[in-house]
Amino acid sequence: MPAIEQEIRQDARIPPGYSVRELLASPLFAMSLTEAASRLIAIYHEAPRAVRYTSDLRRWLVAQAALAFYFERRTDASREDLTVTRLTEFAPLHQFASRNTIASYIAQMRQYKLFTERESQDKRLRPLAISEAAEHLIRNWFDSHMASLDRLDGESGLLFPRPTHGCFTIPIRPLPGHSSPIRAGTIRRKA
Repeated sequence: MPAIEQEIRQDARIPPGYSVRELLASPLFAMSLTEAASRLIAIYHEAPRAVRYTSDLRRWLVAQAALAFYFERRTDASREDLTVTRLTEFAPLHQFASRNTIASYIAQMRQYKLFTERESQDKRLRPLAISEAAEHLIRNWFDSHMASLDRLDGESGLLFPRPTHGCFTIPIRPLPGHSSPIRAGTIRRKA
């Protein structure tokens, strides 16, 4: 295993898995990439306007920050709601877009029905929520990537069950012996 890969794995606390050389040599790798590309193209055909809109790097970064704030609040009620103001005050985005540009992007995402306004007891706040259509697209994107990993390691995908409503309403279970669900998505070599 190259030194850089060892360093990355150690820093990220990723359990041992396939090396780049092993992945490239696997006939399942090309098949997995081809299937992933087909699924992503299907997502594009399902919602071309939304996919095209978020394909711009700056818009994608703003959308990712918005999703992070949204899911942070959804998983921890003590966190602040996603609002345009909160997003425009998020300093790391200022490297890529001004406050006005960020606010404009969110307004456009609302126009494309990716975000909707939620009810609030405080009339000064206008919290945003991801629309059901956007959640559906996000879940399809997530499932396509998990299916690719499943193809590579032969797993059944039971670690990431599809909820009956919403994007990620069922908590992702960690692998046995791991405390973090993030590790559940890493590629594991069969014993």
